[in-house]
Amino acid sequence: MKNTAKLTLLTASITAILSAPAMATNADDIGGINFKLDQTNQRIEGVNNNANLGINTVSSHLKVTNAQVASNQHLLNSVENGVKSNTNNIYHLEQQIHVNESAIYSQMDDNKAASNQLTMHALQMSAQNRQDNADQQKTIDENHARLSNQEMTINDQSGRIHTAEQDSQHALGAIATMDKSITAINDHTAKAEASIQAFASRTTDSIKANTQIGLDAQVAAASAQSTASKNTSGIVNNAKDIEGNTQIGLDAQVAAVNAQSSASKNSSDIALANEHTAQAEASIQSFAGRATDSINSNTAAITAANDHTAKAEASIQAFAGRATDSINSNSTAIADNTQIGLDAQVAAVNAQSTASKNTSDIANNAKDIEGNTQIGLDAQVAAANAQSSASKNSSDIALANEHTAKAEASIQAFAGRATDSINSNSTAIADNTQIGLDAQVAAASAQSTASKNISDIANNAKDIEGNTQIGLDAQVAAANAQSSASKNSSDIAINAEGIAQNESKTEVNAESNQLTRNEAAQVITANAHAIQSNYDDVYAVRGQTRSNTTQIANNAQDIHQNRVDINKNTADIKDLRSDLEEQAKQTAGIGAMAMATSNLVMPYSVGKFSVTAGVGNYDSESAIAVGSGYRFDDHLTVRANAAYETGSENVGIGAGVGYEF
Repeated sequence: MKNTAKLTLLTASITAILSAPAMATNADDIGGINFKLDQTNQRIEGVNNNANLGINTVSSHLKVTNAQVASNQHLLNSVENGVKSNTNNIYHLEQQIHVNESAIYSQMDDNKAASNQLTMHALQMSAQNRQDNADQQKTIDENHARLSNQEMTINDQSGRIHTAEQDSQHALGAIATMDKSITAINDHTAKAEASIQAFASRTTDSIKANTQIGLDAQVAAASAQSTASKNTSGIVNNAKDIEGNTQIGLDAQVAAVNAQSSASKNSSDIALANEHTAQAEASIQSFAGRATDSINSNTAAITAANDHTAKAEASIQAFAGRATDSINSNSTAIADNTQIGLDAQVAAVNAQSTASKNTSDIANNAKDIEGNTQIGLDAQVAAANAQSSASKNSSDIALANEHTAKAEASIQAFAGRATDSINSNSTAIADNTQIGLDAQVAAASAQSTASKNISDIANNAKDIEGNTQIGLDAQVAAANAQSSASKNSSDIAINAEGIAQNESKTEVNAESNQLTRNEAAQVITANAHAIQSNYDDVYAVRGQTRSNTTQIANNAQDIHQNRVDINKNTADIKDLRSDLEEQAKQTAGIGAMAMATSNLVMPYSVGKFSVTAGVGNYDSESAIAVGSGYRFDDHLTVRANAAYETGSENVGIGAGVGYEF
C-alpha cells in the first residue's frame, strides 16, 4: 500500500513535469534554432550565387579585354602594312633616281659631242661656226630646262620621303598611345583585383564568425546533453523503487540510449561540418594565395583598349556594388546567427535551470511514483523527435557541404580561366612589343636610306652644275675665237684694200711723176707698218686658237672624270640597295626568331624542368627556337633558349631569371 502510494505520487509528479511550459519552451526554441539555421543556409547560398555572378561578370570583361587585344593586334598589323608601303615607295623613288642618272649620263654624252663639235668649229674658223654655236646654245638651254625638271623631280621625291618619315613617326606615336592605354587598364585591373581580395577577406571573416556560432551551438548542445544525462541518471535511480512496468522502464532506457546515440551522431556531423568548413576556408586561402601569385606574375601582361576602359570601370563599380550588397546581407545574416546563438545560450540556461528543478522534484517525488507507463511513452516521443531533428540536421549539413564543394569548384574554374586569359594576354603583349620594335627598325632604316639618297642627289647636282659651267666656258671661248677670227679677217681685208689703193696710187704717181721720192717712201713705210701689224694680229689669233684648243681638251678631261665619278656613285647606290635588301632580310629573320622564342612556355609546377620548342614566321622568313626552364619554388624561375633563322642561317641565344613577389 505504501509502495502503491509512492508510485502514484511519482507518476503524477513526472506527468506534471513533462506537461510543464518550460519543456514546451525547450522544444519551441530548438525548432526556432533549426528554422533560423535554415534561413542562414539559404542566405549563405545566396551569397555564393552573388559571388558566382560577380566572378562570371569579371570573366565576361576579361573576354572583352581579349577581344580588344585582338583589335590592337589588327591595328598594329595595319601600321606594319603602312611601313611596308613606305618601304615600297622608297624603292620606287630609288628606281626614279636610277632613271634620272641615266638621263644625266645621256646629257653628259650630248655635252661631250657638243664640246667636240665646238673644237672642230674653232679649229676650222669657218663661217658655219657661228651657226653651230647658236645650235649649241639652244641645246644647252634645253639641257638646262631638263636639269630644272630633274631638280623639281628630286625635290618632289624628297618631299615624299619626308612624308614617309612623318607617317613612320605617326605610327610610333600610335604605338606609344596604345602603351599608355595598356598602362591605364593595368591600373584599373589592379584596383579590381584589390576589391576582389578585400571581398574574399570579408567573406573569410564571415565564415569564421559562422564557425564560431556553430562552436557556441555545440557548447550549448553539450550542456543540454549533460543535463539530459543527469536526468537519465535520476530516472535510473528512481527505477530501483519502481515496482512493475519493468518493460516500460527498459523501453525508456532504450529510447534514452537512442537519444544519446542521435545526440552523439549530431555532434559528429557538426564536427564533420566544421572540418568541411575549415577545408573550404583553407581552399579559399590557397586559391587567394595562388591568385595573388598569378596576378603579381602577370600584372604587366594584361592589355585592353581605350574604348572599353570606361565600360570596364563601370562594370567593376557595379560588381563592387553587388559585392557590397552581398557583404551587407552577410552582415545581416551574421547578426541573425549571433542572435540565434544568444537565444540558444539563453534556452540552454533555461533548460539547465529547468533540468535542475526537475532533478530536485524527481528526487523529492521519486518515492511516491506509481507506474511509469506515461513516462515511457513520452520518452519514446521525445526520442522520435530527437531522431527527426538529427536526420534533418544531417540533411542540412550534407546540403551545406554540397554548396561548399560547388563554391570551391567555381573558384577553381575561375582561377583556371583567369590563368589562361593572363597567359594569352602575355603572349599578345610580347607579339605587339616585337612588332613595335620591328616598325622602329624599319623606320630607322628607311630614314638612313633617304638621307643617303638625298646626299647623293645633292652631289650629282653639284657635278651637273660644274659640267654646265665648263660647257658655258667652252662656248664663251669659242665665241671669242670666232669674234677674233672675224675681226682679223676684216682687218686683213681692209689692209689688202689699203695696199691695193697704195699700189694704185704708186702707179699713178709713177706715171704722173707728181709725187716726190720722199712722199713715196713715207707711203711705203706706212704700208709696211700696216702689213707688219696685220701679221702680228694673225699671230695673236693663232695663239688664242691654241689656247682655246687646250681649254677644250681640259674640259673633255674634266667631263671624263665626272663620268667616272658618276659611275662610282651608281655602283655605290647599287651596293647600298643590296645592303638594304640584306638588312631587311636579316630584320625579318630577327622578327621570325622573336616570334619563335615568344612561343616557348615556362614550367608552372615547383621542382619541374621543362623542355619546349617553338616556330615563327615573319615577312616570308622562318625560324625555330628551343628552350628549357626550371622552377625552384613559388617565386624563382630560370630559363635558357636558342633560336635558328633558316634564311640567313643566323643563330641567337638568350637566358633569363624571374622572381615573383
